[in-house]
Amino acid sequence: MHSGESGRDVQVESVRRRGFEDESHRSRNAGLVGRAAGKPLSAKFEIEDGKLQLSVYTKKDGKYYEIIVDHETGAVSKTEEIKGGDDLKAAQRQDRAMTKAKLSLQKAVEKSLKAHTGAKAIRASAYMSRKGHAMADIDIVAGGKASEAPQRLD
Repeated sequence: MHSGESGRDVQVESVRRRGFEDESHRSRNAGLVGRAAGKPLSAKFEIEDGKLQLSVYTKKDGKYYEIIVDHETGAVSKTEEIKGGDDLKAAQRQDRAMTKAKLSLQKAVEKSLKAHTGAKAIRASAYMSRKGHAMADIDIVAGGKASEAPQRLD
């Protein structure tokens, strides 16, 4: 699950070291946000039990879910309702931002990747800026280096 930011640098480095930028993984970026059922709120690649997977938070029928996607096959391997704790708080914050958004999270990722030739997205999350704008916090990897490529959603 991905409510906190404390492990973000570790996750980015782990994904980079595991060869995320290899040619065999390039097509996976297209599905960073678009593979899950419901309205995508955030998505990130993460290491779980030594395996790379895609974790997507969504909202459907008033409920929040974490959907785990096998990065090799694109198949959904697990769907779990988010019922409480920090994960629910994070999903609710992301949902508030997406409610104000005019641009989908997927389109924001595509826009960031277009602006950073050769980059691959490893994380995207909706949030509200201090000035009240709906934003997408997008982490990308290019040339073995991780950086942020935020986009406005409103």
